[in-house]
Amino acid sequence: MKTLRAATFAFFAVAALANDGPFLSVPAGGIQFKKTDAIAMEKEDLYISEDKIKVSYVYRNTTAQDYTTEIAFPLPIYDLGEFEGEKPRYAQFTVTVNGKPVEYRTIDRAVMCDELKGTTVPTRAQLTPKQDVTGLVTKNGLVVADPMNVWDAIDKLSDAKKEELIKAGILKRAEEYVHPTWKVQTAYVWEQTFPANAELRVEHEYVPQIGYFSEWHLGSLYEEVTSGRMKLDDVPKFGSDEFNKKSGDFLTRFDVDKGVLQWASKQRAANKRFGFTVVDYILTTAAYWKGPIKDFTLTIEKPEPVTSAITTAISGLKKISDRQFQLKQKDFTPEKDLSIVFISAYDPL
Repeated sequence: MKTLRAATFAFFAVAALANDGPFLSVPAGGIQFKKTDAIAMEKEDLYISEDKIKVSYVYRNTTAQDYTTEIAFPLPIYDLGEFEGEKPRYAQFTVTVNGKPVEYRTIDRAVMCDELKGTTVPTRAQLTPKQDVTGLVTKNGLVVADPMNVWDAIDKLSDAKKEELIKAGILKRAEEYVHPTWKVQTAYVWEQTFPANAELRVEHEYVPQIGYFSEWHLGSLYEEVTSGRMKLDDVPKFGSDEFNKKSGDFLTRFDVDKGVLQWASKQRAANKRFGFTVVDYILTTAAYWKGPIKDFTLTIEKPEPVTSAITTAISGLKKISDRQFQLKQKDFTPEKDLSIVFISAYDPL
């Protein structure tokens, strides 16, 4: 398997969460973390499928004193427009410590990020907060992270106030509509005490927000379809020469390997079309703990039916069953965040 990054479109809500990290503060630039040399991550077992993510950590306090810190489980930055008036399902996140449920608080920040340019498939992993505008958003009666109500709150603003906030940069006008320009940075946070010279098990489980895109969403194909120059039935199929020419940097950015392309060729011969689901998982926050992850296991499970393929942002996966792939590694230091694309073949309507 090779490196890839996950796509995020206005019509595409990507599933993405992260490894825990020791929480620092919420400064002007958004949520930040701090490095600790007291707590080591002894073990991480990570299971990812389209409908469930489970992760279990074993931490060890390497000092002779109890160590208390706030832990944050951060989400990648997202755009309110991705959820089309519905709240993301991240609220289903649960955490237990040594088998007992733990209460956590949610931090939502409104942040401004540089616009992504020069890429066919934008990804949340590329977004970096440059300015925290939470105060400006809430001061004017707007909601930071509620896709169900943010548009109503904007509609209630006077025309003069809308123009003021457009000039301030937190709103923009597109034809007759006014949209928020800020992105949302969220983290689940709780205080944790690590006993001296002892291990502590922390577990999370949640249903990821399903993200998807289709063949015509890529490269010049998107513009050709939306402009009416190409009919959906005429969109070239994934892996074909015409698709490769018109899908922009999709194959290279996602590093789709020969095995996946060979599988796609067989599916095209059976007159199948293709859909893509993406799950992101931020591994790099593990760097804020002491040393590498001593014992790391990743298990990825494909959905039913088995007529699907995966490509992912981590090398070394081995097939252990018809539906499962696994990586085991000692002293693992993740240098990139994990993205998994589940590619399904289906009969066209």
